[in-house]
Formats: sequence, structure tokens, C-alpha cells
Amino acid sequence: MGKFLSILLVVFVVCIAALGLSLWKAYRSIRQRMNQFNSRMNGGGFKQHEQQRQTTTDHGDTITDTRSEQQANQKIFDKDEGEYVDFKELN
Repeated sequence: MGKFLSILLVVFVVCIAALGLSLWKAYRSIRQRMNQFNSRMNGGGFKQHEQQRQTTTDHGDTITDTRSEQQANQKIFDKDEGEYVDFKELN
């Protein structure tokens, strides 16, 4: 009976060790994916629909715009400045 209990104890310890190892691997995998996601979000590497627009100047220089479409279409004027200037006609 003593030998049976010691074999059962060894099997139990091996099973607990295997379960612990598989849980540790799952934790590491999830943690790694979370770190990749966070680095993309915080580091600017995460861009939805990243597009590059290239323009060539008359002198042959190439300008590459990597801004998002929303940033490229954003107004550069303050709200109190406006895009149009009031004028008076002089006679």
C-alpha cells in the first residue's frame, strides 16, 4: 500500500507541474500579445489604413506624406481666424 501511495504522489506532482507549465506558457503568450498591442498603440506604430502619398516637385524632389487622411484634411486655422479675409472695396 505504501508503494502505491508514493507512485500516486509522484503522478500527482507531475500532473501539477505539467499544469503549472502550461498555464505559465499561456500567461507568457497573452502577456506578449498585450505588450505588442500596447507598444503599437502608444508608440504610434498602430495606424488605421496607413497610406503614403508621394508628390514630385518641379525640381525632382519627392515629398512623402505619411499622415493619416484625417490629419491631412485637418484645418490649420484657429477657429477665430477663418479662411477668408473681410475686405472693403475702395472706389
